[in-house]
Amino acid sequence: MFFEEWAAIIATHPHISYPLVLLISLAESLAVIGLLVPGTVFIFGAGMLVASGALSLTPTLLMAIAGAIAGDAISYWLGRIYHQRLRNLWPFNRHPRLLTDGEEYFRSHGAASVLMGRFIGPIRPVIPLIAGMLGMPAPLFALTNIASAVAWAVAVLLPGVLFGTSLAVAGAISARLTFLLLLLVGALWFAAWLCRLLFLGYDRYWRHYWQERIGQWLASERPTGNSTPAARRLIAFFLTPRREERHLLIFLALAFFFMGWAFLGITEDVLTRDPLVRIDQAVYHFFQAMRTQATDRLFVFLTELGDGFVSTAVAVAVLLFLVAEQCVRTGGLWLVTIVGGELLTQIFKWALHLPRPVDIYEGVSTFGFPSGHTAMSVILYGFLALLIGGRSRSPKRWAVFGCALVVALLIAFSRLYLGAHWLSDVLGGFSLGSLWIALAGIVLLKSEAEPFSRKILVLVVVVVFAIAAAWHIAERHEADMERYAIRPPVRLIDQATWRTTGWTTMPAWRLDLAGDDGQPLTVQGAGDQTQLARHLASANWHPAPPLGLKSVLAMLAPDADSAALPVLPRLHDGRPETFLLIHPAPGGRWVLRLWSTNIRCRETGMPLWIGTAEIQKSRRLENLLTVPRTSRDYNQALAFFVRSLAVNDAITVTMKDDATAGRHPVLLVAEKGNP
Repeated sequence: MFFEEWAAIIATHPHISYPLVLLISLAESLAVIGLLVPGTVFIFGAGMLVASGALSLTPTLLMAIAGAIAGDAISYWLGRIYHQRLRNLWPFNRHPRLLTDGEEYFRSHGAASVLMGRFIGPIRPVIPLIAGMLGMPAPLFALTNIASAVAWAVAVLLPGVLFGTSLAVAGAISARLTFLLLLLVGALWFAAWLCRLLFLGYDRYWRHYWQERIGQWLASERPTGNSTPAARRLIAFFLTPRREERHLLIFLALAFFFMGWAFLGITEDVLTRDPLVRIDQAVYHFFQAMRTQATDRLFVFLTELGDGFVSTAVAVAVLLFLVAEQCVRTGGLWLVTIVGGELLTQIFKWALHLPRPVDIYEGVSTFGFPSGHTAMSVILYGFLALLIGGRSRSPKRWAVFGCALVVALLIAFSRLYLGAHWLSDVLGGFSLGSLWIALAGIVLLKSEAEPFSRKILVLVVVVVFAIAAAWHIAERHEADMERYAIRPPVRLIDQATWRTTGWTTMPAWRLDLAGDDGQPLTVQGAGDQTQLARHLASANWHPAPPLGLKSVLAMLAPDADSAALPVLPRLHDGRPETFLLIHPAPGGRWVLRLWSTNIRCRETGMPLWIGTAEIQKSRRLENLLTVPRTSRDYNQALAFFVRSLAVNDAITVTMKDDATAGRHPVLLVAEKGNP
């Protein structure tokens, strides 16, 4: 609902919104400023607003293109005017590689660099500047500038429109789904951005500073501060290699010390019950409130990727590959790293005896700190990344480390979502795994390189991972769904109490994020839902068509009939409907949704159910997708449902209205003969 509210605000101020798209697109392409402005993210967000109806596609696309053209044109003429004097201006006088890297790329690719450079982060706002500085003909630049601007705007805006459309569909189902989808995508984007920033930024700008400072410290005759000669010799051993891995060694050494400090700090916090423990409770309850059955399946799937079976299969496959390649020393280090990481995690679990949020395991695994799933995913895939990209000279090697980080974060996120660990458990597992893998990486890079085919190693890992994960998930998924399921307490109530006062204790609104005040729950019932469906069949109510490929493709038709559209499920307190019927209506359809509750009738043992009647008509989203739109006239829908029930002698209905409590009318439905 929050996204829709923002979209409504923006839709009322298009005179501000469209110029803002132009300015952001211009800033994204402008020399130097483009390094600081995440314009791609904002334009992607504008595409999401297009999907919501807040902005129109054509003017938004034109503004993005115009801004991109203007930004590159300004940068180009700045290069023509200042020429070589740019080298003496900030920030190029402080960071000369900004220009030298761009020059190398421009000289290698010529005019095509203006087109391709638009999509390459670090040189994107610098290439037009260099094109002007090196005297690229203005007509040729203008042609490539326009072509690249159109390609960039389409490539960034349209995925935003598609993603926004998926959010609109998810929002129609549940705001929780929308929120979790945004949270997950945002976390993955942040992980990729952070990894790229750390590796590329360190490789381009910071490593020279650290190498110089550490080199001066090691070359000095007297110890600095409280350092000792022994510490100096130890650090010199790790950070003065015979080859060009020095910058990565320094990075790993810094990671080792920072992650070691973080792990000790987190351990102290959980032992002394510091504020982090209170944050644990808040994060746990937040994710439990966000849970739905649909997302449960996704995150159980992700957490199974970090299970011991999958990790062991990958670890054994890599070990056998290294032995087959006669890389005995590397294979031994791999074995020590994996086994040592597992032992280290289990020792801390056994020594600290810190419980999980819920009791779902036995033995030492009963204890939660640190998270074994998180620690071992960091160790396993982190060391794999070092094997594959640690000695690579390609600037693309950050992508290898980024993939390892994304896999580890997905597994860690799944543990939080499923309530299998506290936040402190996950942070402790991540920091412990990181410091262990940093130490193993230092040892790996200090040892002599043993040649092996990295491409074959990648192929082996991908094949074994896919086979092991597929088999394990097929065998364990349903059992794990039961293991990680939320188990709300069951409450008993007799039907007489329910008819008099008990109905007022049931939710009055469909629970989504904080309660959806646009979806009243107007129907309550007791009895067999199958019998209710049989009674309503005589009034032309019938089951909704299944949500399959055919019904989804109907949403793409420009003149889709509302009767042919799929009935998108709606979630109440994270659970989908257990009962769904539709009835034709002029220009749309009536829909009846019922959800089972955790309240059971004392007499029959069957759960009470709660639901709503609504009327739906079709809504077109930016000529891309037709989705069913629910009218807010719930009283009309309830009245029609009451008339449908009137033809059945086997059903008794009672209308309840507690105006003093501000509640809407509620229809109580039960089979005749029930107490």
